[in-house]
This record gives sequence, C-alpha cells and structure tokens, in this order.
Amino acid sequence: YKGAPLRVFRLLSSLYGMVDASMRFYKTLVPYFLGLGFQQGVNDKCLFFHPVTKVRIALHVDDYICRGPKRHLKEFFATMKKRFEHKEETYIDEVDEIILDGMRLRMTQENGQRWYHLDQQRDIEALVEDNGYTACKPVAAPMPSKALMYSDNTPLSPKEHTRYRSIVGSLQYFATWTQWHLAHTVARLAQHNAAPT
Repeated sequence: YKGAPLRVFRLLSSLYGMVDASMRFYKTLVPYFLGLGFQQGVNDKCLFFHPVTKVRIALHVDDYICRGPKRHLKEFFATMKKRFEHKEETYIDEVDEIILDGMRLRMTQENGQRWYHLDQQRDIEALVEDNGYTACKPVAAPMPSKALMYSDNTPLSPKEHTRYRSIVGSLQYFATWTQWHLAHTVARLAQHNAAPT
C-alpha cells in the first residue's frame, strides 16, 4: 500500500512456478528414488527402473507415470504418499485412461493382446474448433507445395499475428509429442512467426 515501510523477505524454500522450482523438485526426487532402490537411466536422467520390483518411472517436471506389477505399484504409491503430497493414483485399463501433460494414455485389448495408445485428440479437436476449422476438408499432404505460403504477401494485423503465433505454437506442441508427420510443415510455418503474411 502507498506509504508502507519497505520490507525485504528471504525465501527459505522454492515456490511452485519459480524458475528453479522444477530443478529443486528433481534434486529432491532423485535421491529419494535412488534410496528406494531405483536405478537412474544413463541416457535419460528422468527414467528410473527398480531391478527387483520391475517398476519403471518416467518423470516430467512434477508429473510422472509408472509401469510395473500392480502390487508393487501400490506399494510404491503408498511410500510416495508418506513422503510427498500426492494425488490419488489412476491405473490404465479398458475403462480408465490417464491424461498426462495434455496427452491421453489408454489401453485396449485385441485378440488377447494389450495395446497402449498415446494421443492428443482432445486438444487437437479443441484447437480446430476454437479456430473455426471444423468445416475444412482433410488433405493427404498438409503442405505439398510451399508456393501457397507466398501467394499473398500482405502482412497480418497485430491481432492476426498473435493468433498465427498461437496456432503455430500449438501445432509445434502436437508435432513434438504425437503428430510427428506435421513436423516439417510446422517448421516451415514457424519460419514466418516474426512477420507472417
């Protein structure tokens, strides 16, 4: 408030959303996992494997996904809940799916075999609907020729420019995680982020 005395505080621990919060959490989790008997991946330091229980963990900032025998997973989650504030765990089966970092993980059974699927269908449909592209015709190749990009050199307005960057950013997210076939096309579009036409 106006006229208040100047006060300076020292932060004693990390807060969610701070620049170093994810690294501090990682540095807290790694020794904890190693203490539980997990081995850290050599090439990917966010993967952990327990040689006895066969539980595998893939860590992403403050989210993680596990795979292993259900009884060992239950033991692992019980241990985690004693040490950390923890949401209720969800198990993938034919009924329940998991949403992790915007991706849907689900399981199906076909001919006695389990199949695991990873997609971003909900977010893709939301992007298409939010931007009014639901009536567009599908195409076999997203951009067979770059000539279309240069057919109209009229600069976009500031509002259109912001929308363009937002759409390209969303497409980059999809191309990175599940829609790899779009990577080349999205890279072409991203080259024009500074001054799209």
